[in-house]
Amino acid sequence: EFADRRTTKTVDGKAVTGWFTEDFLLRELRTLRTVERLPLVRDRNTVFDGRGSVMTFQEVIDLARRLSRESGRR
Repeated sequence: EFADRRTTKTVDGKAVTGWFTEDFLLRELRTLRTVERLPLVRDRNTVFDGRGSVMTFQEVIDLARRLSRESGRR
């Protein structure tokens, strides 16, 4: 779907080829789903493949605050 976005950029002085978040809109990133990167090492995590989506930084902060409140931690 995003094959045309594959590009080469310089990262820490080295050429890296791949897809970079800054080349996408948030709504495009939200169409992607998480997949365990190392299924042969963490095979039990594969049950979660496809369930998660990209979170914004604010969503991570909100989640941390909510879980902190729910657990009684500060």
